[in-house]
Amino acid sequence: MNWTKISVLLASIASFTQANIYYAGINEAGAADLALIDHVLVATNQSLPTGSERSLIINETTIDYFIDHGVNTFRLAFRMEAMAPVQTGLGGPLNDTFFNIYNGAVEYMSRRGAYVIVDAHNYMRYGSLNSTGTDGGSTIGNNSDPKAATCEQFGHFWRQLASRHIFNPNVIFGINNEPHDMPTAMILRNNQAAIDGIRAAGASQLILAPGSGYTGAQVWTNASVSNNGISPQYAPSSAYLGELWDPIDNFAYDIHVYFDYDNSASHAQCVHGVSQLYDVTRWLQQQKASGFLSEFGGGDNAHCLSVLNNTISYLENNSEWIGWAVWGAGPLLGPAYFENIEPGEGMEFNTTWLQLLEPRVKSSDHLKRFGISNKGG
Repeated sequence: MNWTKISVLLASIASFTQANIYYAGINEAGAADLALIDHVLVATNQSLPTGSERSLIINETTIDYFIDHGVNTFRLAFRMEAMAPVQTGLGGPLNDTFFNIYNGAVEYMSRRGAYVIVDAHNYMRYGSLNSTGTDGGSTIGNNSDPKAATCEQFGHFWRQLASRHIFNPNVIFGINNEPHDMPTAMILRNNQAAIDGIRAAGASQLILAPGSGYTGAQVWTNASVSNNGISPQYAPSSAYLGELWDPIDNFAYDIHVYFDYDNSASHAQCVHGVSQLYDVTRWLQQQKASGFLSEFGGGDNAHCLSVLNNTISYLENNSEWIGWAVWGAGPLLGPAYFENIEPGEGMEFNTTWLQLLEPRVKSSDHLKRFGISNKGG
C-alpha cells in the first residue's frame, strides 16, 4: 500500500476552516458488549477479554491520549438491559451498580473537559441479555408484542437516566442506536417520549434523535435505497421525523454513514462516497435543523482514508452539521478489528488516526471546550 500520495493529499488539512463543527471525536464501544448478571459486569461475548469493571468500558490511558491530542467528544455505548434490568423492566428502577460503573467512565471523561454522548446502544429493542447482535429483545413501542417495552416506559427510562446526569453539562443524550425494521412513526413516538422524559427531568443538555433504516444517511429521504443489506419496508425518516419537538430546541438528528457496498460497516473496501450525505443535508436545510454524524468509518486503505477526509470536509462546509464521531475505539474491540483506532493496538491508529483525524481535531479553533452541551456551540 502506498501511503505517500494520500499523506501529501492530507498534508494541508490543518488549515481548513471548521465551520460549525463543535464536537469531534470517537465512539467508545466497550459497554455495548457488557451486561450485569448476578451483580457482576460481564462481557456478553465470551471471546472478549476479562478485566476490571471500569477497564472493560474505557481505557483511561487512551482516553487521556485522545483528549491531549484534541478530541473533545466521546460516544460511550451501553446496553439498556444492564442499566434497567429485564427483571424489573424498562420502566423500572435503574440498576445502581451498573450506573455507578458506567457513570464513573462518563465522569472521568467529562472531568477532563470532554463531552460524552450517553449512547443507549440497543437498536430500539429491549429485553435480551445474551446477545450482542442488533436484534436482541422486542421492538420498543410495539403494542402487538406482549413482551415489548412501551413507549411510555421508554420515556420514563430516559427521565430517570437524565435526572442522574442533570448536573453534568458535558453530557449529550443519545436516544438509541440505529433503529431498524420498525415503523418510522413508532420511531418518532419513541424519540418524542425520550425527549419529553429528558426535559421533564429538568435536563437541558443536547439530545440526539435517530431515524429509521439504521439511522442511515443514504436512506433518510429515500426508503427505496437498500441499507445494511436489508430491503427497506418502511417510510424514510424524512416522512416523520420533522415532527419532533423539543420545548427548548436543543436537539440534533443522529445520523450514521458507512461506505462499503451494503452500508453495513462489515467490509474494508469503500464503494460509496460523500454523496451519501447530500440528500439528508438538503433535508436538514429545509427543516432548519441540525445533524450529528455520530458513526462513520472505513477500512485501512488509502481510498477509504480519502473518502473519510472528503466526508469531514463536507461536514465542515455545511453548517447544518454540528459534530462527528468516528467508529471506533475501546478496550474490547481487539487488534484484529479493521476499524479499530485504539492507541497501541488498533490497526487504523497509525493511518486513519495519525494521518487524518488527529490533524483535524488538533487544528480546530471551533470545537466546544466548555459550557453546557448544545447545538449552537
